[in-house]
Amino acid sequence: MVKDKKTGKCGFVDKDGVEVIPCRWRGVGDFSEYMGGVQDYSRKCGYVDIRGQLVIPCIYDEGWPFFNGLARVQKKRRMSMTDCFDGLIGVKGEDGKAGFINTAGNVVIPLKWRRININ
Repeated sequence: MVKDKKTGKCGFVDKDGVEVIPCRWRGVGDFSEYMGGVQDYSRKCGYVDIRGQLVIPCIYDEGWPFFNGLARVQKKRRMSMTDCFDGLIGVKGEDGKAGFINTAGNVVIPLKWRRININ
């Protein structure tokens, strides 16, 4: 990751220092499992892929790296621990109701459940 000294914007460089994802973010995190955490100028977090395409929109107050297909995100002070199963990520909404999104951030099973469990 790199921060442009003139603009203060952040992006990503490769091991040779060549910019591979332009500096356009307020902040960036390390890549994990081909997903890089980014923060926009409204201070919301999301994830980009290795091409720099925003694949999970910047709608979270905080986001942590992916590990074994999982990432933890926080939205409006409610912690949402994600579980991954067959490309689906379990999340909790602001009201505490749980459901599933896909890796693009689209809701595929509505957040209407009190609890979800993946076995």
